Amino acid sequence: MEGSKLLRVVSILLIIFGVIGLISSSITAFTMDTVIAAQEQYAELYEQMGIAAMSREYLVMSAVLSIILAVAETAAGILGVLFWAKPARADICVAAGILLLVLCVCSNIPSALIYPEQITLISLLSILLGLLLPALYLAGACKLKKQLVAEG
Repeated sequence: MEGSKLLRVVSILLIIFGVIGLISSSITAFTMDTVIAAQEQYAELYEQMGIAAMSREYLVMSAVLSIILAVAETAAGILGVLFWAKPARADICVAAGILLLVLCVCSNIPSALIYPEQITLISLLSILLGLLLPALYLAGACKLKKQLVAEG
């Protein structure tokens, strides 16, 4: 049984980036008061530049969504590493891939709705790059599922 090498490689990357994301999001969450104080300190500058300062609620919501996404990436990565060569478990990886894609899209919706004036080409490219690993993960999981169907 060959398994899905794509799923295996992407899963390892998801674990690495998920753990990094979890660490950085946790640091942000634990230092939220400092981030909010910095926002308040530069409120006048933001106003002069025509940029809306982010509210306390938005910053907290953003930190929580980042932690949830990092946990989901790490969990999906672990599932992919465990099941990359087990076509019978492909459905679990496909479901994890779909969930990961949905979470990635949903994590970007609040900023687009609350701060639409801050959407730029760079932020759109960032969103697309953020969807790249989950999409590759899902492709690897679907490849694994096809092996199950081929086996019969």
